Amino acid sequence: MTICLSCYHCWPESAIYCGSCQRTFQGRRCPHAHLSPKDARYCIECGTSDLSVPTKWITTGWVCRLAAWMVAFCFLKPLLILIGKLCLGILAVCLLMSLLLRLLFGRSGVVGGLIGPLLIGHLLFRLIGLFFRGLGYLIQGHSQPAPAVPRPRRLPI
Repeated sequence: MTICLSCYHCWPESAIYCGSCQRTFQGRRCPHAHLSPKDARYCIECGTSDLSVPTKWITTGWVCRLAAWMVAFCFLKPLLILIGKLCLGILAVCLLMSLLLRLLFGRSGVVGGLIGPLLIGHLLFRLIGLFFRGLGYLIQGHSQPAPAVPRPRRLPI
C-alpha cells in the first residue's frame, strides 16, 4: 500500500498517480507516461515541458502488515473465546444427554448397549454439522446454500 503524503490517501503499491490529488509517485511524468526525476524541467525521453507534480509517499511493508494482523487478532480474540465456549457447551449437553440415556435405558442389555451411543453419536454429528453450516453462512455473507443432491433410493432386500 502506498500513502500519498500530500493528501494522505492510500493506494495500491502499483499505483503511478495519486487518484485524489493527481500527483505522481516516484518522480515526474509527461503525458506519454515517461518517468523523469523529481527535479526535471523537461521529460528525459520526449523533451516535453508538460510534466506532472511529484509527491512524497510512504510504502507500507511487511511490518505494517504484521501490525495489522496483530490488531485483527486482538479484535478477533473474543470471538475465538466465544467459539470455544460454544464447543464446550455442546460437549456438556452431549455428556448430560448420555447420562440421561444411561439412566433411562440402563447399562446392560441390548437397548442400553446399542441405542444410547448411537443416539449420542448422531446428535453430536448433527450439532457439529449445524455449527459448521452456521459458520459457513456467516463467512459467505448470507448467500443461498447449494441445492441438495437427491439420495439414491435403497432397493428392498
